Amino acid sequence: MKKEIASDYFETEEGKFIKHQSKKIRIEGILCFALGLIYLLFDVYKKEAWQMYLLTIGLFAFGTYFIYKSYSIKNFKKKIYDYKKNNK
Repeated sequence: MKKEIASDYFETEEGKFIKHQSKKIRIEGILCFALGLIYLLFDVYKKEAWQMYLLTIGLFAFGTYFIYKSYSIKNFKKKIYDYKKNNK
């Protein structure tokens, strides 16, 4: 039953918008993560200074944060919708 309510949310206009926004945030996170991986490979290959490793760690951190936030925003909005629908 909860699955039906949750899928019902993503059929509304607000749900479609939130789904689209969370997808964009997730893609940005994946790009940050991939860019961090590319920087890491080049840093190890070229034996760069320690500042470049900090940049790589920052990219991994931002990528992970964006991916986490995309899922948490989506789930938070879905829970609010379920709560409002169940308590009417």
